[in-house]
Amino acid sequence: MTIEQLRKIHESRPFRPFAVHLADGRRIRVPHPEFLWIPPRNQRTFVVSDVRGLVEVIDLLLVTSLKETNGRVPRRRSR
Repeated sequence: MTIEQLRKIHESRPFRPFAVHLADGRRIRVPHPEFLWIPPRNQRTFVVSDVRGLVEVIDLLLVTSLKETNGRVPRRRSR
């Protein structure tokens, strides 16, 4: 994965929600462009926030794919 590929999907207009798939099997959703930040002059990492405001710095070397999603965030089941 390259930073250019990430920028292309992030800056697409109209924006389409997407998921970042990682080598460890996790999937991180990006429902809106404001949930992702690519630091200037950076070719290796980016930052994603979830709907609760928690942030994660991700190394591009761990990204296996980017896939468009329907934009819905699954609800947590109540116990």
